[in-house]
Amino acid sequence: RGVSAERLSQYGIVMLNPFPWDLPKVTAGQAQQTALKQEPGGTVLQTVLAEVVLTNPSASKPRLCWVVSMPRSLIASYGPPGSRKLAATWYITLIDAHSGEFIQGSAGN
Repeated sequence: RGVSAERLSQYGIVMLNPFPWDLPKVTAGQAQQTALKQEPGGTVLQTVLAEVVLTNPSASKPRLCWVVSMPRSLIASYGPPGSRKLAATWYITLIDAHSGEFIQGSAGN
């Protein structure tokens, strides 16, 4: 929610529909708990199952992930003193759907 597939691909994240033979071993609830450990005090907006390909610096093999969307207000960037604070417009966390491992968090605008 809040970020298009096109925008994610610009950040090196390509999401595909899950392959029918690639079933998760970790539940959505377990993935959400792992995501919330990375961002204490956050909430979950949406959780979807997807085959994820990370393309930066080079394409990885598709990996079944729970993609957990969290409030964008949790992420802000700061430049040098006196610069304008920029808030993210989206924030997602990738959790491996087989092992439950945290893969990465990504935010952007």
